[in-house]
Amino acid sequence: MDKNLAAFLDQSAYTVEVEYTKQDGSTNGKSYKFVTNIPGIRKGDFVVVNSRIDTGISYQILDTRMSVITVGGSLEGALEEDVFSGIVIHGSLDVVRVVRANKDVAIEPNDPKEYSWIIQKVDFDSFVQTINRNKQIVNTAQSAYKRNLRRSFAERILGDMSQEEQDALNKLLAPPASK
Repeated sequence: MDKNLAAFLDQSAYTVEVEYTKQDGSTNGKSYKFVTNIPGIRKGDFVVVNSRIDTGISYQILDTRMSVITVGGSLEGALEEDVFSGIVIHGSLDVVRVVRANKDVAIEPNDPKEYSWIIQKVDFDSFVQTINRNKQIVNTAQSAYKRNLRRSFAERILGDMSQEEQDALNKLLAPPASK
């Protein structure tokens, strides 16, 4: 049976090609094909994929909606009856950039490779809103923060001085008398 039969039968499925980005922002120039039925994925979007690279770590989805991680790659017998969906992800979950979205499934029938499905589209809207909100908070509070810091510093310095020292310092800090 065709390894990608579900992709051929799912009328909303299509393939996308992605690139992995290194920490310095560069890529190796190679694209990798994944299948999805998530609407609206376009070039430039970021998606989460299961890379299927053998890292020795497996994730298994449980009833608690949390992931159990085991080192060594095998979860067999470790989870008993708590398994919710039977989904096991081998390898790593990676965020990758879409470089091409096809209109349909661009896989040849009986291709010997089983293509992985995209897990999720990354929606940065909420993140961008949070970053912009944080900038507004900092800008609004910045001058008050500086004033408070100066006042607090002055109070600590003056608090450790005798009245005589405070009077001498205040005299030195007073504006010069105009002539």
